[in-house]
Amino acid sequence: MTRQAARSILTFLMVAVLVAVSVVSASLMAPDRETLERQAVARALGTPIAEFCGVTEDGHDHRCPFCHKLPDPPRLTAPDAGRRITRVIVDRLGRDLVVGHRHLRPQAAPRAPPRLT
Repeated sequence: MTRQAARSILTFLMVAVLVAVSVVSASLMAPDRETLERQAVARALGTPIAEFCGVTEDGHDHRCPFCHKLPDPPRLTAPDAGRRITRVIVDRLGRDLVVGHRHLRPQAAPRAPPRLT
């Protein structure tokens, strides 16, 4: 019974820590009242919304970690495997040219299959 009680207490504490960290993170990302008022005035005067999230490079000051603190991801490109594919094709062609008894007895000449009549 003590193991089950300890496990449930540990689970409760982990959930409580997760909730507390989530609340603190959300409060740090949310703009304060002064910023909200400035944004409302700017939107009323016709400023585009794209300027609020840092789309332009004017260095707007806001605390959004998703806009400023994350690195830019690298561009996705396909690997250049042209040389590797060429090497495989050349090797396979070379193996296909010598098949059958030819590689066992180099003195024997290759011959065609028998003619069916």
